[in-house]
Amino acid sequence: MRSRNAALLALFLGTSLAWAQRPERVVLRGPEESDTTAASKDGDPSYVSMVATVVLDPCPAGMVIIPEGAFVMGADDGDRSERPIPVLHLAAFCMDRTEVTVAAYRACVAAGACQPASTTAWWPGITEADHRVNDRWCNANYGDRDDHPVNCIDFDQAAGFCAWRGARLPTEAEWEYAARGDDGRIYPWGDAAPNAHLLNGCGPECVAEGARAGQRWTAMYDESDGWPTTAPVGSFPAGASPSGLLDMAGNVLEWTADPLGTFRIDRGSGWNTDVPSRLRTLQRSWMVPSRRSVVVGARCAWDAGGS
Repeated sequence: MRSRNAALLALFLGTSLAWAQRPERVVLRGPEESDTTAASKDGDPSYVSMVATVVLDPCPAGMVIIPEGAFVMGADDGDRSERPIPVLHLAAFCMDRTEVTVAAYRACVAAGACQPASTTAWWPGITEADHRVNDRWCNANYGDRDDHPVNCIDFDQAAGFCAWRGARLPTEAEWEYAARGDDGRIYPWGDAAPNAHLLNGCGPECVAEGARAGQRWTAMYDESDGWPTTAPVGSFPAGASPSGLLDMAGNVLEWTADPLGTFRIDRGSGWNTDVPSRLRTLQRSWMVPSRRSVVVGARCAWDAGGS
């Protein structure tokens, strides 16, 4: 009898999971404790009645719900650009658990909706010497980095990718709230000092990579994090944010939707970040929107309950 129940439940779940566009949570409800009749059928005590309730997840696959809430953006003791503004109240939204990968971005290119990620870095005034140093670190140059974050994309490319998915770039406030939560933590994982188990930043492996390109970098921690440049997304689960987002510090910075004059704001930090203060959840930076950097990629957001 138990095997028959299991088979029927498996058939139900298999068919019900096929029709929804968004991921589902399956909740199994047994009989009420006082309902002795429902707990048996035809006098067979081995029969257990269950009802499978299929609940649509509010976020598309690969995204995490960031619940509605309020937080103070910035800090009193931060840089001038980080000084707090009044408490912000944000509606619930969804955000990618990981950064956009090389493979995901390539699918957008194949669909004709995105321009290919660049194999070269670019910013105003870039020199040939700069190209010789930086171009090697554009992930589009390699065939074995499908699960690494896409980099060397400008603002329009990042925004275009998210739009192709029916999503958008997060606002700066959304990004900080998703990384920081409402408890004012210093880093996405809390207040503990950064180490090689929490993020892909600049350890001795990064210093050695820089030296091969003629750069003199310093290590932020003594132990190697295992990745001289970018790492596969989600490689550091111990460094997750309060909502479970990964790589909100390290790997690559991420474009946001917000302008700052003629610039666009990016948030986060990169694989070559060597100063702990740059890993803070409130750290701000900005670039010209046409810049293609080896340490900047993207992560998408989505309005919870949208379609």
